[in-house]
Amino acid sequence: MPYMPHRKTPCNECPFVKTTPPGQFTDARYEALRVTTEDPANVQAPIGSPLFACHLTHEGKDMPCAGWLAAVGECSITVRLLIAKGRLPHSVLQPGLDWPPLFDSYDAMAKVQGA
Repeated sequence: MPYMPHRKTPCNECPFVKTTPPGQFTDARYEALRVTTEDPANVQAPIGSPLFACHLTHEGKDMPCAGWLAAVGECSITVRLLIAKGRLPHSVLQPGLDWPPLFDSYDAMAKVQGA
């Protein structure tokens, strides 16, 4: 299976970076994207859930967000399967040494970043 392209570092507007100014997306948008990270009954995204794509990638060529992968990617069964199949490196689940601080949950990010 081919390697899955993904963002290697958070972009300058990554909502998972604590220093990113809030308000880029509405609360409703973050609620719609919650399915990428969790299911209210299971507290994890089930198989087949979409990945949280970087907003700087283009539709049809979406790449998973580096901040999302490092902050909450382990909550996605799909991400864990991609890692197990060798399509994503395990290192995507940890921020890089020179990264800015990330939110530690989807809820914390959405609460601050929503407009």
